[in-house]
Amino acid sequence: MTESPETQFPPIPGHESGHLRPPRAPAIATAALVCGIIGFCGITSIVGLVLGIIGLRQAKVAGAGSGRAITAIVLSSVWLCSAFVIVILGAIAGPSPSSSPAVSPTSSASIPSADASSSTVEDIPQAIPVPEDPPADEEVPNQAANGLANDSGIDGISFEWVDKPKCGYFDCLQMRVSADSTECLDGLYVEVNLLDSEDTIVGYSNDTVGSLMEGQRALLTFDVTEDNVKSAEVSKFSCH
Repeated sequence: MTESPETQFPPIPGHESGHLRPPRAPAIATAALVCGIIGFCGITSIVGLVLGIIGLRQAKVAGAGSGRAITAIVLSSVWLCSAFVIVILGAIAGPSPSSSPAVSPTSSASIPSADASSSTVEDIPQAIPVPEDPPADEEVPNQAANGLANDSGIDGISFEWVDKPKCGYFDCLQMRVSADSTECLDGLYVEVNLLDSEDTIVGYSNDTVGSLMEGQRALLTFDVTEDNVKSAEVSKFSCH
């Protein structure tokens, strides 16, 4: 009896030499994993999350790639949550306050203004003779208006009142004294009575010069702290 030849059939797809080919992970799951790894760049974390969800569905059908898709979903979620937390914390913190200390406004009562009429007392040398003559156009208050005379009562000593004195913290009067033909080697002392509008004495003030040589001039300043002082008169002139 003759044996019939064995029938040959074509190989079944997925078989090679009798072995099954392992399933391949979907390409979209691999792409999702790459986007999840670089999710710190921003938009890639959103892309990785979307591709990871799609890739997980395809991986279940293909039988491979589920691990990649799940890893992509986890990484993308972590990056998105981190960015959300950073934005919330930044909004709560707000702009940082300035560290520079506030500068308190300067009190005009304690610091004199830069105007020449309110310069500090240190700007006017009181004990140093003035070498130059006064300006020719400087006005001198007349004798009848303030009851003051140019005769000091000491031979060789004359004086005149300054029309626009330069005062410090208080009102003041200023006198320019000239040693015309005498010397005050041990000092010059001048005292004045302060008068109100009715020529009543309401106080006094004084100033000194360490020494005044012949031909020299000195500027004396008499501070006025009373509010009702209108004029002054010389009460004492001493040359030593």
